[in-house]
Amino acid sequence: MHAYTEMRHAPAPPMLRVEQVHRSFGGVRALSGVDFEVNAGELVGLLGPNGSGKSTLVNVITRMIDAESGSVMLDGTDITRLPPHRIADAGIGRTFQRLRLNDELTLRENAATGAMFRHQRGFGALTRMWLDLGASRQTALDAADKALDLMKVPAAARSRLPKQAPFSIQRRTEIARALAASPKLVLLDEPAAGMNPAEVSELASLLVAANRQLGVAVVLIEHNMELVMRMVQRITVIHRGARIACGTTAEVRNDPAVIEAYLGKRADPGHHGQQSGARQDQVRPKGVASR
Repeated sequence: MHAYTEMRHAPAPPMLRVEQVHRSFGGVRALSGVDFEVNAGELVGLLGPNGSGKSTLVNVITRMIDAESGSVMLDGTDITRLPPHRIADAGIGRTFQRLRLNDELTLRENAATGAMFRHQRGFGALTRMWLDLGASRQTALDAADKALDLMKVPAAARSRLPKQAPFSIQRRTEIARALAASPKLVLLDEPAAGMNPAEVSELASLLVAANRQLGVAVVLIEHNMELVMRMVQRITVIHRGARIACGTTAEVRNDPAVIEAYLGKRADPGHHGQQSGARQDQVRPKGVASR
């Protein structure tokens, strides 16, 4: 009976498990044995100063670049060497630091390509096929509308081309495109970049709602600790290609290694030469409750 009870309450293995990933560029070590885990339905943060290796890790997970060593496991299956379209088909969606919307498609059509990407080999192929998709096109558009509703992209804006819409709406459309594919995990690479504080606050609320309503696991890749801490349940911090902290928001924001990474060793009230350019309130944000 005791053994049965232990087995019944054993924690589920992580949905995504990255182990000992290494990657270099021209002799510069971008990732040095990084470990990273995401549980099903979890909302987590991947933090680090600019240039710490966050985007490189995301690119390894989605096979935009190859890891030199280490592994990426999804639901117990090794996806380290799968092509990008197979990884998308397995249930991993993503956005990019720089917008990658197709200027020839409307916002609605851009979002719809996400619903079809899992069964194609790239967005270029989708664009060429777009006018000949028939019923599949309508199904994709229906999925896009649901995702755009979730991200509160106004219906009146959806028939516009990307360049005709505000930047924040373009960002939300890119996230909707990732969600339209019905992923089990979505990786958002600095989704708030270029937004003003009001837009960032609204986006944070939308992402938390998407996580709760869809049950999709969300990884928020950011260097802005204040934004991440108001949203997530758990944070991993990497610096100079290595993981330096992992834990709750309270644990991470008080971690000496994290403070050092953001402020520099010599940072103190009388020192003005902060090495990373971060402010103290980015490490210890005011009014942000731990989750």
